[in-house]
Amino acid sequence: MDISGGGDWFTHDVSQEKKNLSFQNLGDKLPIPVTLSALEDNLNETDEDCYRLGEFHFRTVHTVGVIMEMTREDGNIKYLMHDPENTDQTFVVLQFGTIGEGGSKYVEPNLSEDQRVRIMGKLKNFAGEKTIMAYYIQKLTDDKDYEIFKLESHVAKLFFKKNLIEKMRSGETNGWQGMLAPPTARTQNEAMQNVHYSMIQKSPSPKKREIQPIVTTNRSPEVSKSLKSRIRACIRAEENLSDYGTERGVPLDKILRKVKDIPLPRLRVILNEMEESGMIYSANTDEWMTIH
Repeated sequence: MDISGGGDWFTHDVSQEKKNLSFQNLGDKLPIPVTLSALEDNLNETDEDCYRLGEFHFRTVHTVGVIMEMTREDGNIKYLMHDPENTDQTFVVLQFGTIGEGGSKYVEPNLSEDQRVRIMGKLKNFAGEKTIMAYYIQKLTDDKDYEIFKLESHVAKLFFKKNLIEKMRSGETNGWQGMLAPPTARTQNEAMQNVHYSMIQKSPSPKKREIQPIVTTNRSPEVSKSLKSRIRACIRAEENLSDYGTERGVPLDKILRKVKDIPLPRLRVILNEMEESGMIYSANTDEWMTIH
């Protein structure tokens, strides 16, 4: 808020506040992939209970660690974890409440020291001790899954540090290439390459020259906010029922049956738009959606 030069009138940037609120909601709900080493280095620079990347402050994290120590107190379990590739980088993880011998779909039972685990939880600062309040702890035995996690962490750091969300919103995607390029940019780049290749393959005469048209991405009709809200409400209600065993999220066919008046191809386009804007997220596959 700032005071203008004339009179006592105040000017207030509402659009900036909405953007900041949107960023904050994203940082509170999205489990950002981050290695324990990167998390430890980042939090050493602040007393806040959040992981900072540019304008974004993330309070929910997704990381991987190796259990060094386990202590039980008042029905809770305190883990001391170290980074799988650096034993000097450690972090405290708290699991509240006891879990039965069978565990749960989010917390694996009978964990022990020297096991590599995947963790998701909220960051908290207890009297200067940075801690993850875990709601998800599972063994991570497959080395390929661990390599995928490291790549996801690297991509997430680049994506949010360079604020590619804002660039996509403003349409500054011309010339983007590689895995960080949005779908529309990749489609246009590939189309241009196809046109160029087609022109080289042909032998056009001065009088007749055939040029393939540039393929453009079809934009979907504007989707009303009420329809998107209805889809989010459907996903939230179905997730609360927990009828899908160990799977997280709601399957696409269930969403289709609930919404009813939208054909499947159109629903896929709408869900993709909602996912790109951070309103929903893919769960296990693109056929399962969640709002968490």
